[in-house]
Amino acid sequence: METNFSLQQLLDPELKVAESLLQQCVHCGFCNATCPTYQLSQDEGDGPRGRIWIMRAFLTEERQPSAEEQNYLDRCLTCLACTTTCPAGVDYLHLSDIARRKIDRPLKDRALRRVLTEILPHPRRFRLSLILSALARSFVKFLPSMLARMVDMTERANKTKPLAAGTYPAQKTRRMRALMLTGCAQQSLDAEINHATVRLLTRLGVEVVVPAHAGCCGALAEHLGHHHDAQDSIRAMIKSWQPHDVDAVVINASGCGFHIKDWGFVMQDDPHFAEAAKYYAGLSRDLSEIVAQLGIASSPHVKGLNVALHLPCSLQHGQKITAQPKALLEAAGFSVSLPADSHLCCGAAGTYALLQPEVSDQLGRNKAEVLKATGAAVIASSNMGCMNHIRPAAAQPVVHLAQLLDWATGGPKPKGIN
Repeated sequence: METNFSLQQLLDPELKVAESLLQQCVHCGFCNATCPTYQLSQDEGDGPRGRIWIMRAFLTEERQPSAEEQNYLDRCLTCLACTTTCPAGVDYLHLSDIARRKIDRPLKDRALRRVLTEILPHPRRFRLSLILSALARSFVKFLPSMLARMVDMTERANKTKPLAAGTYPAQKTRRMRALMLTGCAQQSLDAEINHATVRLLTRLGVEVVVPAHAGCCGALAEHLGHHHDAQDSIRAMIKSWQPHDVDAVVINASGCGFHIKDWGFVMQDDPHFAEAAKYYAGLSRDLSEIVAQLGIASSPHVKGLNVALHLPCSLQHGQKITAQPKALLEAAGFSVSLPADSHLCCGAAGTYALLQPEVSDQLGRNKAEVLKATGAAVIASSNMGCMNHIRPAAAQPVVHLAQLLDWATGGPKPKGIN
């Protein structure tokens, strides 16, 4: 794609990167075929090709996007199905992140995004907000939509105590030592996922280290356009990890995993943390990658239970991991079904469900329908956000991959499974 940035504009490092990314696009439109929002509206502005044209226009013309253009950009899920499809290899993620940072949003919009940045990545604040939301449940019909949806989250929250910081020794022979990311919202909404992960890994011979004060990986702030907040979170997490000598960083939330693997890009201009960020990005592994490396045996007590596998966008499109979760479930003894159009997003997409509820809910209902059509007894995913979003419309119980693999190797049966 031709760009018309001036030499003065290209003195801005971000615009210089944006120019190279825009030039990758050949405007073929293959991306629209796999874009969830384009599939819903059939509107060119709601597809990646149209959004790239919008970004090119307002970045090169040194203006703010119109209200209509901004709505098109905000309706992007950043699911990255377009990057899987794109024959030219357009780096849509980093282009859209740059564009978001260049938008001067209205005060109300800025305030809302600031609230999300200040609450969701901080487990104590988030737990407090859930408590306050629970107290407001009787008044939910009078609340703004975002707060009403947070009240709804409290009804689905698992009351399991968060996983404590510390070292969890491997059972029998130690085969690996790994740092574990416990997540932000995950610790408050469904801490059982972390407990299941530790039981599974230690059973397979991994010594698991859960650092104190690790904080947030920075994903949420980065994709809300708060780049410096994201970098601050990354620095804090790196400092909490540096005292520990490990073989890997294991991550059971695919959205966090994808962002951490991208730390090298996010922190490339930081003279003090660029190398450390790149190092930990290289150490990071999704849980399915670690378990696949260690191996898992077939379990007779799962009795061929049919599992509908939902692959999160951050796993299949972001990290390009598609084979391991299915292979692990089958190796453990489960029967696995993939839903139709499994490449399409469920609509969770981080804070998208709070910021774009109508589109998000429609995609969630669509995903629940195709998962139901598999006839499976249970739905499995690798991302708590997807699980929490699909669950209200799902006909089957929704559990994490870690919980099923933990059960298959000797752990408790996940709640909801008969």
